[in-house]
Amino acid sequence: MADAETAKPPPYIAAPRFNFEIARMGNEGVPDRVDKRYLAGMADGTQFQYRQAFRSLGLTTDDDRPTSLLIDLAGGNPSDRPELFGKIMVDRYPELTGLPLDASKDDFFAVLLDRYGATSDVQRRKMLTFFVAAADYARLPISPHIRPTKARTGPRKTKGRRRTKAPASRPAKAAARTPETRADHGAQDANGSPAERRDISFGDAGSVSIDVNVHWLDLPDEKFTELRKLIKDIEALGDSGS
Repeated sequence: MADAETAKPPPYIAAPRFNFEIARMGNEGVPDRVDKRYLAGMADGTQFQYRQAFRSLGLTTDDDRPTSLLIDLAGGNPSDRPELFGKIMVDRYPELTGLPLDASKDDFFAVLLDRYGATSDVQRRKMLTFFVAAADYARLPISPHIRPTKARTGPRKTKGRRRTKAPASRPAKAAARTPETRADHGAQDANGSPAERRDISFGDAGSVSIDVNVHWLDLPDEKFTELRKLIKDIEALGDSGS
């Protein structure tokens, strides 16, 4: 169990992507180091957050080398991962997993502040989101009162008000879509996060852009491997043609 001097704050990353990285290691093998090179597809700031997450969970050392926990988690039977991950959560964050089943968000945030010194509201909300998703994956019982509020999907009700006729105006000219516009409004995954994107250059002939918006953990192993190989093959074509 992590003691008071070595306790690291819980992760504040996207749980689906974290699970994807574990599944990736299960298929490709655990790397010698979970460092910038291994996480090359992420932005620098995101890489830092994921490296901190692996350290916080006890899956890597402070110099990013895998621990036996990571080897067991990624290298074992995928069906055993939820149970093992649950044990990791209980060992690393006993104050959070031990909260009563009627605990509130304020109780959760108080532990983050007192135990881990987490003062940023944004980080604490992200820690809460990761913790709830991880607890559900590991089948750990948690208070329903700490769950993040789901966004409304239906139309918002408004009070009746007198309508006034807007003056006629010429329709605005639609802005031309440019590569920059497309990047700013790219695909999103089921959690509202930007989908993974690869831009492959073919020199003077142009380029090919791939937006990957799939639930990786829902794919059978053979489909997971085939899809990654297909993307790598297209990237290799671009490299050889540039």
